[in-house]
Amino acid sequence: MATPFLICTPGYIRDAASITVTDAAAGTSAENLRDPQPTKIWRAANATGARVIEVDLGTARAVDLIALLFSNLAVGGSIDYRAASTQADLQSNHTYQETKWFSDFYDSANVGRRHLINVMASSHTQRWWRITLPEQAQAIEAGCLLLGKSWAPAIEWGAGHGLVSGARITETAGGGGGRPARGRLVVIGI
Repeated sequence: MATPFLICTPGYIRDAASITVTDAAAGTSAENLRDPQPTKIWRAANATGARVIEVDLGTARAVDLIALLFSNLAVGGSIDYRAASTQADLQSNHTYQETKWFSDFYDSANVGRRHLINVMASSHTQRWWRITLPEQAQAIEAGCLLLGKSWAPAIEWGAGHGLVSGARITETAGGGGGRPARGRLVVIGI
């Protein structure tokens, strides 16, 4: 089976005005959620109660993908996603809310780490985002948070062989014609 990939715009979290969490263990601040390295993690201070991650993107941005990478969340809970134009509206006047039950994850190469990926049916343009994670038996940990625009090629990509000159055959990427993407993309093997 081929390794799946996550393709999205990377800048939203790195450039976010603020990222706050309910609490954090010493040395594992919410700022670590900006870093794609799996060794940089945010860890809740204890295992009691649900944990909330709030992100202020600074300005309204279109988002259709939320991914929490390298987490230790146990299978069987649910995550609540909300978006609004102001922080106060996240509580009761949000423009987007979705609760996802997770029974399956993309397992990472790191033992005991999973990737939670939510690709929405359509994009939502908001400044404030809230992700509520469930209570579990151990303190929640996560390595990277992505909020952005997903991107997928319009056709299947493949590989093949092509004749470059009369003397040599080279491997070439097949397919092409993906939807145009603006700006940089991040490709993460999951």
